[in-house]
Amino acid sequence: GMLSARGYKLELLSPNAQQKKHIGREYPALPFHHCTYEDFVPAGTFGTIINSESFQYIKLEKAFEISQHVLAPGGRWIIVDYFRLGNGGRNKSGHLLEDFRRMGKESGWKVRHEEDITPHVLPTIRLASLYVQRFFIPLMDFGFEKFRVKKPWLYYMLSGIREKAMAKTEKEMAAIDPVKFQEEKKYMFFILER
Repeated sequence: GMLSARGYKLELLSPNAQQKKHIGREYPALPFHHCTYEDFVPAGTFGTIINSESFQYIKLEKAFEISQHVLAPGGRWIIVDYFRLGNGGRNKSGHLLEDFRRMGKESGWKVRHEEDITPHVLPTIRLASLYVQRFFIPLMDFGFEKFRVKKPWLYYMLSGIREKAMAKTEKEMAAIDPVKFQEEKKYMFFILER
């Protein structure tokens, strides 16, 4: 929206079907590539590449390799995402910051700007954590409890699913626990150039 209004020529990429549907509805004139970054075959190069909360889903080696071919000479690669500080912790999403720095340097990328924006995203992380604790988990418990009372046979059939759902929720909660997040991850803003 804002970038198009300022005269920038945009192309969007996402493998997510919901995002494809949203973009098609809200921005039908924008070219949309419904694929992964690894499968993207561009018609040309781009002056700027932006990975906004999508970098963590791309294999690190592939991200550097593809961006090298997709970015025009003198272009900029903007990455806004979170990175892990070590191998500890329950939630393993995000690349290791140390691996990112090492691989970037080895691949000939120069960091033109680097900023730890963790303090700016913590309020959102706190809000997400609060929502899951106060609403999502109690609603899930309520739903299963309702089955236990109204349809005990279904409750017992779903008991394995309930345990898996709770374990998955607990693992995902580790990613939005503000205290654990600060201990294990950093939300970073990078601008890279070749």
